Amino acid sequence: MLKKIGLMVLICTFVFIGASSAQAVTLTLGAGTATSSTLLTLTGTGTGTTAALAGVGILGGSAASTIVIGGPSQTGAIDIGAPASDAISTINIGTNAMGNVITIGTQTGAAATAIYAGTVGVAIGATAGPIALTTTSSGAISATSAGLLKLKGVGTGTTALLAGIGLNATGTSTIVIGGTDQTGAIDIADPASSAVSTINIGTNAQANVITIGTATTTAAVTVYGQRKPVITPNGDTTLLAAQSGSVVAIGAAGDDFTLPAPAAGLNYRFVVDTLYTTTPMTIVTTSSANIISGPLEVAGAVVVCGSEDAIQIVETAESVGDWIEVVSDGTNWYMSGQAAVTGAFTCTLVG
Repeated sequence: MLKKIGLMVLICTFVFIGASSAQAVTLTLGAGTATSSTLLTLTGTGTGTTAALAGVGILGGSAASTIVIGGPSQTGAIDIGAPASDAISTINIGTNAMGNVITIGTQTGAAATAIYAGTVGVAIGATAGPIALTTTSSGAISATSAGLLKLKGVGTGTTALLAGIGLNATGTSTIVIGGTDQTGAIDIADPASSAVSTINIGTNAQANVITIGTATTTAAVTVYGQRKPVITPNGDTTLLAAQSGSVVAIGAAGDDFTLPAPAAGLNYRFVVDTLYTTTPMTIVTTSSANIISGPLEVAGAVVVCGSEDAIQIVETAESVGDWIEVVSDGTNWYMSGQAAVTGAFTCTLVG
């Protein structure tokens, strides 16, 4: 009878292993096993920032010593944070200042790693330095169902609230949005949001080449709400290739506009927005090359210019709204235009 009572007391009693506040406690297990649903529970005691801390770690051993949670016969789940508890846990992995390398999952074909956001979300962040989401081989980072991968930038001044997806690599590395199985829409800016977004593509000073769409017969690009840049010059102006597609609002007497060297697709439109009365305005090629050709309609009559180096918009004959447009094929400039009054345009050689 006494043996049975002793056994019952052993089963119903917790075992505490402790030490003074200035001494560490080491619990050494061989191939120790927790049976049934029992748990090895660690309770930390401390003060200040170390209050209620407890841990599983390695004391001594080689630099490559490893803590293993789970074993070769493990088939069930390994829970960090009790799944049956209603308590809210904060789980920190590698939060010290020792430059930890944290790997979740393996690179084998059968491995799978899932991180669920619950109702709050998953935050991946740092107080300093970049965050890298890295895949190897043909791996992918995927958002399933209607989920979104959201980036929230933090900063001050001109970098406030900036976030980005970029490459930490050189050469011809490519960022791909969408894939071979993509059939739906790819939205930049949430289509369900009423917020007004400004979307900048290639707005730095790095001479970006931006291609939208392809040259195949099935490609189609639709752009709504597009606007042409407007240049309002002050004095003689040398146009830049980067300003291609702009409208040049002209109206100051005597201004000269020098075109850049020809390059395929460069184009500019010159429009008279203010009358002037003293000196003609001139559109001239770089180095005064005789490479401007094309028809101009003046007061209903067509004037054909060939191999010119300059076009003048004549003072006293111009009208608000008169225009000339030039486009390059990479070698020459081809123009068209329209003026209301006879003598408003003159094709001329200035060089």
